Amino acid sequence: MGGMFHGKVGLGGGAQNHMRSIQTKSGIKVLMNDNEKSVTILDPSGNTYFMDGNGNIEVTAPNNMTFTAGKNIKMNAGVDITSIAGSNIFATANVNIVSNAGVNMIDTAGKDLMQSATGNIHESSDMRSEISESERNIQAKKSDSYAEKVTIVSTKENATLQSEKTVKSQSGEEGNSH
Repeated sequence: MGGMFHGKVGLGGGAQNHMRSIQTKSGIKVLMNDNEKSVTILDPSGNTYFMDGNGNIEVTAPNNMTFTAGKNIKMNAGVDITSIAGSNIFATANVNIVSNAGVNMIDTAGKDLMQSATGNIHESSDMRSEISESERNIQAKKSDSYAEKVTIVSTKENATLQSEKTVKSQSGEEGNSH
């Protein structure tokens, strides 16, 4: 098909006629580069849609971008998906949010990490390690711990077991109390 342009409003052909373009009176442009096999769509506000001819697409909006679907939105990547926000990332669902990892799942916070549930919190693992550099506090109306073997060690100071009432110690065998 060749190219059609008007010298006063269109961008015309490039030096070796590898560029094709369509430009409207309002400044909307479609640029086609035969050398790169790329297509760029631009509007006067700075929105761009760029297909580089190598299987990559870049979409840029200087303000907001909204994707709306009547049913589902799926994102599939052969390798990674990266989300970066200048401030916050929000995830909201009316029913469930499910995250699965084939190997490891890592949550890191520069300051505080908070979890809250109006119902129960259930955790399950083969082994659990907790390291707190200064303090660990557990507060509940009732606390039960069960294990085949329990070791409590204070490496520098006295160990204190305190109760507003009686402290009971029970053993299936005769015990040692020092």
